[in-house]
Amino acid sequence: MMQWQRPDYCMLKCNVDAIFFSSTRSSGWGWCVRDSHSRFISAGSGWTQATLTIIEGEAMTLFKACREAVAQG
Repeated sequence: MMQWQRPDYCMLKCNVDAIFFSSTRSSGWGWCVRDSHSRFISAGSGWTQATLTIIEGEAMTLFKACREAVAQG
């Protein structure tokens, strides 16, 4: 099992994940940003009524996290 590792000093780290629900043919996603002291900074999650591969889902999630980072400044 992989364990979360904190980013370098004065850096932020964004972790993303995605899941596909075959029963509903939908995909879920989530992201979380923490600083080098492991403090929570921001997060987001949601779902889409679309069939995405895990790679597509994680890429979409990273895009959403980057868009939120730009919006927050």
